[in-house]
Amino acid sequence: MSFSSVSPSPTNHHQMTEDEMTSENSLLADRLHAMLHQEFTSYPACPDYTSQADHSSTCSPHSRRAVVNDDWRRKICEWAFGVVDHFEYSREAVSLTMNYLDRYASYAQSKGMPLSRKSFQLAAVASLYLAIKLEGRNEQGQRLTISTLVELSRGLFSVELIEQMEREILTALRWKINPPTAAQFIYHLIKLFPVEGIYDVDAKRVCNGILETSRFFSELSVYQSSLAIEQRPSIIAYSCILNAMELVGPVTLPCDVRQAFLTRIAGITQLREDMMEVYNTRTSLRELHSAITDAECGLPGGSSSDANQGTYDTSMLASTRVSPVCVSGRQ
Repeated sequence: MSFSSVSPSPTNHHQMTEDEMTSENSLLADRLHAMLHQEFTSYPACPDYTSQADHSSTCSPHSRRAVVNDDWRRKICEWAFGVVDHFEYSREAVSLTMNYLDRYASYAQSKGMPLSRKSFQLAAVASLYLAIKLEGRNEQGQRLTISTLVELSRGLFSVELIEQMEREILTALRWKINPPTAAQFIYHLIKLFPVEGIYDVDAKRVCNGILETSRFFSELSVYQSSLAIEQRPSIIAYSCILNAMELVGPVTLPCDVRQAFLTRIAGITQLREDMMEVYNTRTSLRELHSAITDAECGLPGGSSSDANQGTYDTSMLASTRVSPVCVSGRQ
């Protein structure tokens, strides 16, 4: 077989570029469809064990101290973020950690064996260890060892206990440890953003700003059990993007570009702005953002006035490099 050595004409080159774009969009659509299928089949939402704990904990002060409620879960979540920030791992590892932990705790409760707070702490350590093993090396090319996690627990949990709990979690989850996360959905959905529709400002900067702010909202969603446990990641991701875009003024993000973006998303995922699940999730995210900002708990939110001018505070996702709080809670 012979090949022509003639250089392609500009027209052919343009056609090739369009073909490549069509192929890329097709692959993106396939990936999103696969993730949507996964969240319905392999990784469906599970019952919120923290709400059931809050119900049962009204009996006595002792039971309130013993059960795992939303407050206790949030403390564990904060601890996990502290660890991954300190050791410079991706914050996506926390999404995986809490996914494993939530599914395992829900499974245990469904079997009539709700986790005690100490067992929940052990499961949290094992879940983080599992998530970080999948994550691989950190930004410095280093691996977090199980002995380091033992040190973080200050002797509360041994290597053997952590490894045993890791096996129990894998068995309970049936080795399904690659769930689609809200951050992953955001990463793929943002590729549908019509950058070609923005001419007056840097389109890539606008797109990246929406991406970073959306990721920030997705990290907030991990804190709230009613979202992280019961809501689909695709709904959370879509809501995060909508909340991020509402912080951008119409000059920076023209209405027709916004609508074209949402139309592209709806065409592939069937996600729509008027869905009740989306409305409720957006409301929860706004309330959570407001509460955390007011409490000044270390997850700063950008000024809405800045966002309306099309500027983005990338420090929202910058993590403070401080020593993580010990999971045992002892100082």
